[in-house]
Order: sequence, then structure tokens, then C-alpha cells
Amino acid sequence: MHSVTLPRLFFAIFSLLLLLGCDQAQTPKETQSVSDPSLCDFSVSACVKTLGEQQVSLMLNPSFAPSEKPIHWQLGFNSSVSNLKLRVEGRDMFMGVIPMTPSATEGETFEGQLIFGSCSSGYMVWRVFVSWQQGAEQYSTWFDFLADSHKQE
Repeated sequence: MHSVTLPRLFFAIFSLLLLLGCDQAQTPKETQSVSDPSLCDFSVSACVKTLGEQQVSLMLNPSFAPSEKPIHWQLGFNSSVSNLKLRVEGRDMFMGVIPMTPSATEGETFEGQLIFGSCSSGYMVWRVFVSWQQGAEQYSTWFDFLADSHKQE
């Protein structure tokens, strides 16, 4: 009987850990009266960052960034860059590191596909990390966005 209850105990603990994978203490956006201005809103326009004279823009399609569905992304620079590297991570909780493979690593315009997981809390902010080289200089920035933002509208 001891050998039967031990696997059940492990299964129960494992199931509980899966349920706690996303932080339930976070406030769902439905209850927030003010939207977070630090988040990109792709339904309005591309998200733009400026570092010195370099301007970087990111756009997602579909703009509401659905979880567990293919998302087409486009990244643009106002001048040619090289050694482009991208990845996606959860901003407020660890959801793994998701590499983004660009169509090229040199140039001004890049694109690719992205798929990320869902979060049971209903409010999941993802962060796209971007690094590149321009001449001898290295640069990096990030873009934050809300997954499944169509549910919040």
C-alpha cells in the first residue's frame, strides 16, 4: 500500500506545481482601470524605441498577440545593422527562453514567426530582447507586450 500512495502523492504535487506555473497574485487587466503605458499596443501602431540616432520598431500580426498560435513579427531599423539576436522571455515570471529566428542577421528589415505559451492568470507580459551591432558598437533594447490582449478589450 505504501508503494501505491507514494506515486499518487508525487502526481498530486506535480499537478499542483503545474497549476502554480503562472503567478495568480497578478491583477488581471480586466480589473485594472488604467492600462500600462510601458506595454506595446500593436493594434494602434508599431512599437518604437530610439537609442541615440538608431530607431528600432517592432510589429506583431495578429496585433493582439495570441498565446499558442503563430505570430508573424517584423523588426525594422532606420539604418543597416549586423549580428542581430532576438529572444522572448516572460517579463514578470520565468516562462522559459524562446529564441526568435530572424529572416537575416544583417540589414534594416527583419521578420519571422513566433509562438509562446499561455498563462492561466489571464495577464501575461512578454519581453522581446533585441541586440545588434552597428559598426564596432553593440546595442540592445527590449519591447514589452501583453499576450492575448484581445480578451482585455
